[in-house]
Formats: sequence, C-alpha cells, structure tokens
Amino acid sequence: MSPPWLPASAPYGPANSYDLDMTRIPSSLLEALDRWQGGGYPPQPRFLWRPATWERRFTRADASTLEGIDLAQAVGAVSEATQAAEDGRLHRIDRTIVTSLHAPEILMPGDGEHDARAVVTAFLAAMIWGYGTTGYGPYRTSRVLASDPDVVKHLIDVASRAQGSPNGGEDAFRHIAEHRGQADYLKYLGPAFGTKFLYFLTAASEVADTTPVMDAVVRRWFRSEADISLTTGSWDTESYQTYIGRLDEWREQMPTGRGGNRLERVDLESLIFSLRARAGTTSRGSSPTNPPLSTNCSSSCAPMSTPSQRRVAPRRAPNFSAGSATGWPRRPSRSERQILCALCRDRLLA
Repeated sequence: MSPPWLPASAPYGPANSYDLDMTRIPSSLLEALDRWQGGGYPPQPRFLWRPATWERRFTRADASTLEGIDLAQAVGAVSEATQAAEDGRLHRIDRTIVTSLHAPEILMPGDGEHDARAVVTAFLAAMIWGYGTTGYGPYRTSRVLASDPDVVKHLIDVASRAQGSPNGGEDAFRHIAEHRGQADYLKYLGPAFGTKFLYFLTAASEVADTTPVMDAVVRRWFRSEADISLTTGSWDTESYQTYIGRLDEWREQMPTGRGGNRLERVDLESLIFSLRARAGTTSRGSSPTNPPLSTNCSSSCAPMSTPSQRRVAPRRAPNFSAGSATGWPRRPSRSERQILCALCRDRLLA
C-alpha cells in the first residue's frame, strides 16, 4: 500500500518508477516513516537501566577516580536525572535526558572553560544510553577512561570541536580518526560508541548540525537494505561521510516531518534503529528483548518477548514477592529471568 504522501496509483517499493530519485531510498525506510507519521511522530521510548551496576564498577579502587573526579558520583548525577517520578527505584533513560546533560551551558558554566566533571558525566550518560542493560557496559566504559592517561583532556577537546561549528560533529570525528595513531588516544573507544557521544554533543548545540549515531545497528541495515558497506570497527572518515551524505540525500527527497519541517538526520537514524528493533537484532536502548515499558506487570508476569522465551517459559511464573515486606525477597535464577517482563527484571536485578 502506498504511503499517504504518494498518489494512490503510484507503485511503492524498490522498483518504484514514480520518482527516479525515490528508488534510492529503501522501501523499508519509507514504510517506517509512514508508520511514524501515522503514529503522530512518537519519540523513542525511555528504557530502564541499572545505576547500581555502574556504581559498583566505579567504586572499585582501580576505577573510582579520574583526575580528582569521583566517577561513582558522576554516575549518581545521571541516576538522579533519570529517576522516574512515579517510583524512585526505577531509572529510565532516553535521548532527551542525555542530550540535556550535554548542553553547552552545562559543559561550560559561566567562564567559557569546560568543566571536566560535567564532560565526564556527559560521556558516561552517552555510554549508559548506548549500552542500556548490557552487562559489560560498565567494564568497557571504565576501560576507555583508564587506558588513556589524558582522557579528560581528549574528551574536552572532542566536546569543544563538536559544539564549536556547524560541521563540528564531522570535524570531531575526523580529529579522532587522525589521532588514533597515537597509542593511547581514547583507546578502546570505537566509532560505534564514539558517535553516540558526538551525537549528543551536537544535538545539544545550537551551533552544530546534529551528527547521527553510526553503530552496528546502522551498519547492518545499510548493508542489507541499501547495499552500502560502512566501517564501524575503526574510525573511518570516508564511511562516516558516506553515511551522513546518504542520509542527507534521502531526507532531501522524503516528505516533510513534524510541522512541515524537513526530516533531520537523527530522524532517519531513529527510523533505521526502529526497523532493526522490530527484527529483534539490536542491542542499543530498548528492543524486543528489552522492551519499553508501557504497562505495569501482573503478579504472574511472563512477557514471552521472543519465540525462544515462549518455548522455555513454564506455565506459571514464580511469585518472587510472596511473603516479603519489601516485595522482592531474592534474585531470580537464570532460567526464571527468561520469563520476567522488563519491569520486574530490572527491579530484581537493580
């Protein structure tokens, strides 16, 4: 079925000859745009993360401070910003919250000099958003911060470049690519997560054009749907320019979005993410196996998120709250975790 912004008689799909330029846009992306428009342009939902897991990592003696910055306290600042009003035990994170922590007035309060603690906190927020509830996120983030002796200086430099000019995000990407030849320069920070930091820095800036995330989710989709190979294993400037250039070409051809304005790069990147999430092949943020919370669970919760979970789930979910004043007397076993909804799983594992 043709989207509402194409004539009813126009063929719709990869072979669409209605507009020769339009054939360059994968049909799946057009269909995702149609769904997004039909739903009233909903934002990507907030999703749960576990502050305690991150705080434990950064209270270890070998990872607790960085140039006088208490990293557990920095995680605490993110935790406070994401605390759900309806339940102080739940912490939900989304793009809007993380972007606010990258605002130039937060990173450079008053005197025009960057606040090192604010920059590190912003970086941690971007990594928390990127890793979601993935168990190895805290370790990998701490490894980035511990492996570069000048990591704070380098993060500040990246922030300054990203927010300092209209093409700041691309300039910052290029700068990192040029300096990765130095043995320890932001070691272990690849473009899959580095572009998340660049995305939030530019999204928060009134000067810079927003540069989108280019991670494995994007790379796989571009390869399968657009027959374009992108590199996310190293800081490849040509890949990032190809990616941004193609997004710009597509949004020039696509219909306008909210308020009659042209779609933004991040709109297309979010649509691509939504497509991979629908296919169950993502790890970033919320996905079918880490679903956004829209309803409260019942005492017999069993989300049955995937076919494999449906196969292993018992007929009745265990009642972890029985006989406990706190409501959560024990942690679930590995097999039991497979049948918990996201709400209960994150409560139990917090």
